[in-house]
Amino acid sequence: MSLESKKSLLKNTVALSIPSAVNPFVSLALVYVISRKLGVDGMGQYAILFSYLNIFTTIASLGLGGLIVREVARNPENQGILTTNSVLFGIVSSVIAMFIMDFGVTFLGYDDELRLAFLVGSVSIIPASCARFLESTFRAIEKSEFIAIEQFLENISKVLFCIAVVLTGYGIVAISAVTVLTKFLALGILVYFYIRVIGNFELRFKRSVWTLLVKQSPVFMGIAICSTIHLNIDTIMLSKLADISSVGIYSAAARINQMNVIIPMGFSMAILPIFSRHFGYGLENLQEKTLLSLRLVMIVCLPMVVGVIVLADKIILLIYGPKFYQSILILKLIAPILIPYSMILILAQTLIAANYQQIDFKINLVAALIATASNYILILPFAEYGAVMANMITILIFLGLQLLFIFKKLFPLDLMGIATKPFLAAIGMAFLTYIAREINLFLNVALSAIVYSVLLIVVKGLHPQEIAIIKNVGLNIGQRCINYIRPAR
Repeated sequence: MSLESKKSLLKNTVALSIPSAVNPFVSLALVYVISRKLGVDGMGQYAILFSYLNIFTTIASLGLGGLIVREVARNPENQGILTTNSVLFGIVSSVIAMFIMDFGVTFLGYDDELRLAFLVGSVSIIPASCARFLESTFRAIEKSEFIAIEQFLENISKVLFCIAVVLTGYGIVAISAVTVLTKFLALGILVYFYIRVIGNFELRFKRSVWTLLVKQSPVFMGIAICSTIHLNIDTIMLSKLADISSVGIYSAAARINQMNVIIPMGFSMAILPIFSRHFGYGLENLQEKTLLSLRLVMIVCLPMVVGVIVLADKIILLIYGPKFYQSILILKLIAPILIPYSMILILAQTLIAANYQQIDFKINLVAALIATASNYILILPFAEYGAVMANMITILIFLGLQLLFIFKKLFPLDLMGIATKPFLAAIGMAFLTYIAREINLFLNVALSAIVYSVLLIVVKGLHPQEIAIIKNVGLNIGQRCINYIRPAR
């Protein structure tokens, strides 16, 4: 990969990963308040509400974000018409999805309070799906720093207002209403940035774009829906096959793991435009980029997994308190899932960039079916532990199918070669993390990160050139964001 491509990839990764790393810690403040003011049942309601909202927002956007990224990256001259028409398309599809959700949840047997929260929260589907399409354009033109700003402002607003309503005695319905308001805020921020950075936002109908979106939507929607199902079905089935307390215990641990997933998620979004634009250079070029991406994901994720396993009890008790003691073992069991899941995110972008989205859809469909069946079978006798086992089974089969197809149709991948050095550095870090586990948690994390970074450089897992690029890119992102936010003179 050229130096310029590495800079572009790392710039957008840093832009998406910095807020992705900060936002979960901000969100922990809300989780902390909910767990203590609303208890295990309140955490369960919170997890169920957002599982449904995630599913129906995905349905509303039809999974077309990846298509917009790919098409804009390949045909930048059509960026304006693709963006505005995708937003118009998203408004129509989100209104339909909202009514489907409102109608469907009335038959699921939840209590009146939770049903009202569903009805209120469903309105957020409209701005959320439109925002996804706008974010896709920013990703395609490699200006992800504006997505970072939007997501951070949305999250901090949501957390502060939700904490305020919970502390004043309100519950899940008020949280749902705040979510709606902050989603509209996020959409407004993106429109503002679009006008400042790209140009006027003209909502003009274009039949050819709608034809493309309608034609491609079955495959991309299938990918998005199946992916959302296999990632959220555990919480939903726990709520129906076990009880609300099991959902609270499980979701407390799962939320910690989701915090770690956000960084590789941001990375995977950053690489799709680069993969798409350079796919025409040949499979060898795509293979190089895929291996580099997998290596960087390993570098980030391996120390996270090790640290969470060693410090699981400290993390759970600090954030949730002693009522969530059962979540400690769940967190230790679920933490290793981060590695295969992060690899899945990267390989999915490889398949889409290579025009194999149909294969990605088929694999996601298999994963959704396996997740549904395994959760049903395992939750009944094992409750939240069954959900952990089902999750691991699904992710490993998913990764295996991806690798099988890529090895057979595209190119081989030296997974052992890219994982060895980060693994050695993570194991070395684990000794310090364990020895220092009785000191302050945040100090332990900071020391462990320093030791891991040093060990990674010693074993030559991160090249000096890449370290310099990361430093320069971070400074450039900050300066560019200040320039765009500053009012024009």
